[in-house]
Amino acid sequence: MYRIAVIQNGIEMQHSGYVDAVPNYKKELGGEKVVYDRYSGVNIKELFREGTNYLLEYDSLIIGTNATSDDDVYATLKEETNKDVLATFIDRGKGLLICSQKNITYINQNLLIRKNHL
Repeated sequence: MYRIAVIQNGIEMQHSGYVDAVPNYKKELGGEKVVYDRYSGVNIKELFREGTNYLLEYDSLIIGTNATSDDDVYATLKEETNKDVLATFIDRGKGLLICSQKNITYINQNLLIRKNHL
């Protein structure tokens, strides 16, 4: 079974059901042989604790649009030990899709930077 961890902004999902992108992923990417596990600021730390929900046990990670607007998500992703886990995840050839568009500013035609970057 292919496993995908999906990090989303839980606060936005509470206010608008259409914000939950997992149904779209199931429709477009396949749903029968793929498990999509949702994470938000409430449970994101599970991804960085060894066990069945440990990030390295997943095949792919999707960081949804505005997921990092959640302070708990952003702080968790910034922790040094968690950055190491993410680097290992990428080094192992696992899939990563980042859909975030938080605080994007055009500097010129060829360069985008994030305000208040890490």
